Amino acid sequence: MSTTKELKKLIVVLGMHRSGTSAMAGALSVVGCGFNSKLVKADKFDNPKGYWEPVEVVNINDRVFSSNNM
Repeated sequence: MSTTKELKKLIVVLGMHRSGTSAMAGALSVVGCGFNSKLVKADKFDNPKGYWEPVEVVNINDRVFSSNNM
């Protein structure tokens, strides 16, 4: 009896504000990288095609900035 382990990889896209991180994450999704979480909803004025940032990560980022008075 043989067992097969599924290998998983984590890809993290980091960058400064307005540096193309959402576009890069969107491109990664097109080539097969899956997202297992709820993503930030599109904004009809700023980004009508949608964002590719997980809501949970954005919330953590907001708390870090808030706790540092940023």
